[in-house]
Amino acid sequence: MCSSSSKKQLTILFTPFDGFGHVYGCIGIAEALKKRGHRIIFGVTTGWKGKLLPYGFEEILYGEETIPSQIHTNTIKLLGNELRKNSYGQLEIFHHHAQCSFVNMVKNGEPFLRDLVKKVKPDIIIIDHYVCQPSLVSAGVPWIWLFSANPLGLSEENCSPRNSGYATDSDRNQWDRFRKEVKRIYEPLWEEFNQWLIEQSAAPLTKQMWPFFQNS
Repeated sequence: MCSSSSKKQLTILFTPFDGFGHVYGCIGIAEALKKRGHRIIFGVTTGWKGKLLPYGFEEILYGEETIPSQIHTNTIKLLGNELRKNSYGQLEIFHHHAQCSFVNMVKNGEPFLRDLVKKVKPDIIIIDHYVCQPSLVSAGVPWIWLFSANPLGLSEENCSPRNSGYATDSDRNQWDRFRKEVKRIYEPLWEEFNQWLIEQSAAPLTKQMWPFFQNS
């Protein structure tokens, strides 16, 4: 077996969503890659300043000074009471609002990410996000989509719909009804975002594993 020092060093760019779980999930993978001799760079919001340096990673910061994961805190403060509703009630307000916030976040961060890719010139990009970022998936660089939030939330016909609360052995007619409601609520946002992706020269979405992201 070749030693790690004899292998080519890759520049690996991580672009996690601004959330503790997303960033820490990436840190675990990044540590293993760094031990194999690769250069690790994180593109993160300014709230993470200095928090990744102790691991030996490089940081490139963007956006206004915020507390890490502040978007989640703000959402819960604003709409936390919506979580008292049943799964259908949560869809209309809480989950739809959250997805709109994620889409707007991606659009606002797009100029930074384009510059980030040009500056770093990564060999591989690892993306942990709910929403597709065109500057990353169309950069001409191999990319990997990491879904640390909830792998069981990915679309699979033999699994109950995410956020439904249905058991795996529950009535599948209920699954179909819930999926139709999800489509009704999200379809306008999906159509608008998909068109924006195409305008950014990215491939259109396919609604396979996750409706707002391409399969890597």
